[in-house]
Amino acid sequence: MPLLLEAVRNEWTLEKENWLTVWRGEPGFPRHTVYFGGGTPSLCPASALVDLCSIFCSDLAVCGLETDEITVEANPSDLTAEYCRTLLTGGINRLSIGIQSFYDPILQEMRRRHSAQEAQDSFHTARKAGFSNISIDLIFGFPNLTLSIWEDTLHRALHLKPEHISAYQLSLEPGLAWAEKQKMLPEEDCAAQYAMLQKILQENGYVQYEISSFSLPGAEARHNSAYWQRIPYLGLGPSAHSFNGHDRYWNKADINHYITGISGKKPVRSYDRLSPYDVFNELIMLGLRTAKGMDLQAFREKAGDRNHTRLLEQATPFLQLGKLKKEGDRLAIPLHNLFTADSIIRDCLLLPE
Repeated sequence: MPLLLEAVRNEWTLEKENWLTVWRGEPGFPRHTVYFGGGTPSLCPASALVDLCSIFCSDLAVCGLETDEITVEANPSDLTAEYCRTLLTGGINRLSIGIQSFYDPILQEMRRRHSAQEAQDSFHTARKAGFSNISIDLIFGFPNLTLSIWEDTLHRALHLKPEHISAYQLSLEPGLAWAEKQKMLPEEDCAAQYAMLQKILQENGYVQYEISSFSLPGAEARHNSAYWQRIPYLGLGPSAHSFNGHDRYWNKADINHYITGISGKKPVRSYDRLSPYDVFNELIMLGLRTAKGMDLQAFREKAGDRNHTRLLEQATPFLQLGKLKKEGDRLAIPLHNLFTADSIIRDCLLLPE
């Protein structure tokens, strides 16, 4: 762990001058976010995360870039009172807790380290420590997750009163032995669980602002929102992804290769050079994921009149069916159709002429 954390610090040293220049050039975005994700960053000592946070924020502040949202993803079983206090006093002001479920048999099937009781206890521990901005993650569509268990899960989540809830449909990676043994829940059952999620959270004051994201008013995740707006971001560490405004690249996953590359000042990375049509389609894909939808005027300025017209032509059948809506210069998927967003977005993407 110490070698890995040192490599992350060294990667920041290698990258910061270029990236500070990139961020200073972003009009209208003087505020920035820091997000410790993973993986499970809460496996690291809290003091180590605080040290990294201090380095990042100090360097940003020197350049006049203010950091106002600093998040740590955490496993419930890692959140002791001391751990939470160390994070909070060190400047970390938001937690994202990977609860996933409040049903022990499902947690055991997921091979999670925590129990349902530990999930609830960890939230109360964080709140008592002083965290006023907490997000929790839930998973639906899991085999054997009935509608009644899912409803109970949502009410248990609401009882905690988190500022933010992220709910993801189960996705199994091919090739995993555990995944190959699972019988996936029928798509219509997943759709029913998603509809219940939307209904119950809306009735309890949560605003859906993206396919998987719900928050109390004003508590939207600023970090994640930056992804959907294609604001440049830097990822540090093994497998970390970055977007510099033009290209996307990511570090190799192997920890030893990562450490060796950084120590030799030659990071081991893969690159995805974005073509003009890659950019156009990212604007469509990322915009339509959000409740606000995509800005058609911004798309026209980037893609040109011809591609703007092509997009509207491809969107017309969905507009006629009510699967898309157009209000002024915004094109969006109505909330009740977001479960089928992937198929709608796919048919709106542009092929090069």
